[in-house]
Amino acid sequence: MIGAIEDEEAMQGIDNVIEAVDGVKRPIPNYSYLKKELLANGLTPRLADWLSTSVRRNATHQYEFVFKTSTIRAMLKTYRQADYWDVFGNPPESCSIRLIRAERNPLWTEEIVERLEILTNDYPQLSTRLVRNSGHWVQVDNPEGLYEAIKDMLI
Repeated sequence: MIGAIEDEEAMQGIDNVIEAVDGVKRPIPNYSYLKKELLANGLTPRLADWLSTSVRRNATHQYEFVFKTSTIRAMLKTYRQADYWDVFGNPPESCSIRLIRAERNPLWTEEIVERLEILTNDYPQLSTRLVRNSGHWVQVDNPEGLYEAIKDMLI
């Protein structure tokens, strides 16, 4: 996000994913088992499939996640407190800022979207793209839309 997150309820989906990952019974013998566990822990099939790409075999040939949820929790704490409005409101001349916004992410409030629209009109080095039919997990909800938004920004 751009500013500090005050609506913790909007972050609940991310917290639910972390809890679902933590809730997977170890060891993880195969992808089918992992998907079944993630689904049982309340995730959607698409999200479970995507998270299944984040495992690797260890020395005992069991699967383990390539990330640590404790690290993700620490990063999210910083993310929730970060405030980048100064950068967006006064971008360096030599810097291009490209922002992708998920249409259904509740963190993109009307106030934030309006403020961004004003800034993109004032600063040509700042641009945004909307990915329709997507929430926080843009790459899961609408991978084609994300690809098009990125491609469009690179041209």
